[in-house]
Amino acid sequence: MKKVFLIIVCLLMILTACSVDLVKPDDVPKPTEQVIVTATPTPTPLVTPEPTPVETPEPTPLPADYVLGEDLRESQGEVYRCEYQICLYDYLIRPIIRVELMPDGTGVLRLVTEAWDLSDDDGKFVIIEDLQRNLSKGQIDSLLRLIQEGDFWTIGEYQGIYNPTRPPTWLYVDGIKDGEFHDVYRHFAPLEAVADIYDLFMYFIELCGETEYDLW
Repeated sequence: MKKVFLIIVCLLMILTACSVDLVKPDDVPKPTEQVIVTATPTPTPLVTPEPTPVETPEPTPLPADYVLGEDLRESQGEVYRCEYQICLYDYLIRPIIRVELMPDGTGVLRLVTEAWDLSDDDGKFVIIEDLQRNLSKGQIDSLLRLIQEGDFWTIGEYQGIYNPTRPPTWLYVDGIKDGEFHDVYRHFAPLEAVADIYDLFMYFIELCGETEYDLW
């Protein structure tokens, strides 16, 4: 009986070994491969922000009294000043036109005009006009060209003949640049006395634009 049992066990072992050999590696099921699809993100377009415009603050107007009594030799930067006195009707008019150059090539014009009623024995000069205007780079270039063409920095300081029979009529132009100061004084009697700076003088008046009172 034991022999029969051993024979059956041996047969089972032989069958099992044979079945293992019959299974080929290719017959073993492979694990399912997972394909991972990664979505490519759409690049966000770069948006360059618009530059915020920088507003240049308006220069604070110089006090009128300062303009009237200013000594350019104490000023900084590059400044030109035209001051003259004429008789219009029954008034003695004295405008002061001041132009200061800005670092960007533009400029600021300041006009202060005084008047004296000649019919008033107790009269005195009073301010009748006070304004400030911004000048373009083109206007400043024209002013500097006239200064150069008229040899402002080298012409004589004084010229003209004083006429005691009429109210004093004169023209005074001064300027400072890089610490160098120069002034030119002319009497209007005769008018030829201002011929060397006449174009510069008239351009100062042109830069003032429309004014409430006549400047010339």
